[in-house]
Amino acid sequence: MSRVLVTTAVEETWPEGEPILFLGEWCRRFSRRHRWSGLDAEVIDYHWDNRQRVFDDRRYLGELYTRLLENLAADLNELHDTDHSLRYWRILVGPWLKNFVELLHDRWLSVEEAVGNHDISWTFVLNLKEPDLSPSTYHDFAKLAVQEEWNHYLYSVILKRFGQVDLRRRNQRDSMVTASTTVRPSELVRVKTWLGETLSRFSTRFAREDGVVIFGPYLQFRKELALHLRFRQLPLIWHLVPRPDLEFEVVECRWTMSGYAADPFEQLVREMIPRQIPTAYSGGYRGLQDAVGEMPLPTKPKLIFTSNQHLSDDLFKAWAALGVEAGAKLVVGQHGGGYGMYRHHVFENHEIEISDAFLSWGWEDPAKSRVVPVGQLLARKPSGVVHAQQNTALLVGHAIERYRGGPDSHGPTPTQFLYWFEDQFEFTEALPENIRSALLVRLDPNDFGWDQVERWRDRCPDVPLNDSQRPGVLVDLLSQTRVVIVSYNGTSFLESFAMDVPTIMFWNPDYWELNETVAPLFESLTEAGILHYSPTAAADKLSEIWDDVDSWWSSELVTVTRKRFCDSCNQSPPDLVNQIAKALKKTMQESQRSLPIPDSG
Repeated sequence: MSRVLVTTAVEETWPEGEPILFLGEWCRRFSRRHRWSGLDAEVIDYHWDNRQRVFDDRRYLGELYTRLLENLAADLNELHDTDHSLRYWRILVGPWLKNFVELLHDRWLSVEEAVGNHDISWTFVLNLKEPDLSPSTYHDFAKLAVQEEWNHYLYSVILKRFGQVDLRRRNQRDSMVTASTTVRPSELVRVKTWLGETLSRFSTRFAREDGVVIFGPYLQFRKELALHLRFRQLPLIWHLVPRPDLEFEVVECRWTMSGYAADPFEQLVREMIPRQIPTAYSGGYRGLQDAVGEMPLPTKPKLIFTSNQHLSDDLFKAWAALGVEAGAKLVVGQHGGGYGMYRHHVFENHEIEISDAFLSWGWEDPAKSRVVPVGQLLARKPSGVVHAQQNTALLVGHAIERYRGGPDSHGPTPTQFLYWFEDQFEFTEALPENIRSALLVRLDPNDFGWDQVERWRDRCPDVPLNDSQRPGVLVDLLSQTRVVIVSYNGTSFLESFAMDVPTIMFWNPDYWELNETVAPLFESLTEAGILHYSPTAAADKLSEIWDDVDSWWSSELVTVTRKRFCDSCNQSPPDLVNQIAKALKKTMQESQRSLPIPDSG
């Protein structure tokens, strides 16, 4: 049967009274189920549900990214009359280029599947203005990537390229559905920010031009200050210093990317890069450099240390890239879970490649000599509460982008995420009433259009939910819980381990694939009853230990297993600041960078 193709959740592009072919689960918002549940519709199988294809595409995209970066670096040097190194452009442009190429490939494969294996009668295409859909900075790109309108635009471009589907034009509506929200900071956060800015303004007057710059290190405030003192410099909280706004008027910058396309997709991506590259790297590049010059940052730093700014902060990246070219050492700190664990981490290799040293939370890899284990940067000490005396069971949730980024191995695909939701409900419904009444669900503060609250209210209306976006709320909840249940392989259980909170985990191992090094450690967590691969098994374990959780958590098997795991992946050294300072000083003393990091595939 011939069907009308629908590419996104923009309902203005849905036909009336005709059979529909949804491009993916991202089209069907749960909050709009009354609109689509009764339709004659099919959903296309998602390409990266096939794991072998994930591995093949990852290798292809890695090789493509390398070629594109080399060509783009040369093109931008010519465009801006500069002579920057490949490493400079890798630092500044690499994160965007990697993300853009991977997500564009995802959209290409979805359309390829639709056109190649389904009978499509026609599809609606909105009349959108491309300049309005071009990012100014990396931050703009990140916001656009989860919006319905921008993704509809990409699908339309790709469909036009395939040329096999009747495209029917329709005018754009006034407002589009997006997954992004603006959160107003609390009064306490605003006061703390003001105090930090005031201190930083004052301290910049005494900053050494050739000093050590610690910028967004992912450390607790007091530890960040202590780290400054290790280098005999005033506390400089650089990320709180007021900075120039990076606001660029999007202007058409006519240039063609160099190099040759090996296949039709590469031809498309080479055409799209000049059209979609953030203005800060193209037509607004001079403005970016002017903004860098306005920042009160040292011009000849000996070393730059960051954990949070090197991916999305264009102003920092532009300054750091210049500093590296002038001889500064760049040290990047691990800023979340999954590093050294996942079979493929989306940015791990990139972060190691741009840095002179990468500070891990405890893991090592003989093939990656720049990795230096120091311990969990944001680790908090146990709160001192007796968890067995608390009355709450805390279930920590998760969310992914509905519109997929790339073929990584940390997390379910959009289709699999529906099954992940089902696992949460199955776990909850398997609990005895006394524990279920004590359950609190901590929702991911980023919803991405999954309508988490509506799903829980529909399935388990009696379960209380916490969707606060206040910074540090999870740490507070961990201090008030008897047992925390973590339903994904990420940062949360590493934090609960460090805080010595009794922890149960459950997830589908097909969604969070591990590398060979850590697989035995996770197997030992399973043997100790900490990690489970089914929601009912996790519920049964929680029921078993609920009345005497301390006896289980402090048992010899669980204690030894946790220690072995943390020693390998999640260290919490009492002298963390000294460990970091030692690693930074050693890096400054090294005369040359290590060999390039091989792609782990």
